[in-house]
Amino acid sequence: MPLIIILLMNILCEYSLCNYSLQTLFANILCKYSLQTLFANILCKYSLQTLFANILCKYSLQKTKSALSTSLMAVYRSSSRNFSLHFQEFDVEIEFFSRHLMI
Repeated sequence: MPLIIILLMNILCEYSLCNYSLQTLFANILCKYSLQTLFANILCKYSLQTLFANILCKYSLQKTKSALSTSLMAVYRSSSRNFSLHFQEFDVEIEFFSRHLMI
């Protein structure tokens, strides 16, 4: 194990710039890693929250559309033929709304 540490130290000393100390090199590596990790975690958390929000929003809108369609179908079946035109117009509006929200 100590041989690996000595080898690693030699490699780091060899590849570090002359005006950089080993402490500075390690500090830069750790800082860069932790900042990358921080940004990765923020982006991952944000994108997962966005994903779940989109799924929930889409699901609830689909349920709303389904409930509206079911209610309208019940009214349509129990009403006269004149209502047919109004129902078709409303159905077109639902489809237009759904396409804009990518349901």
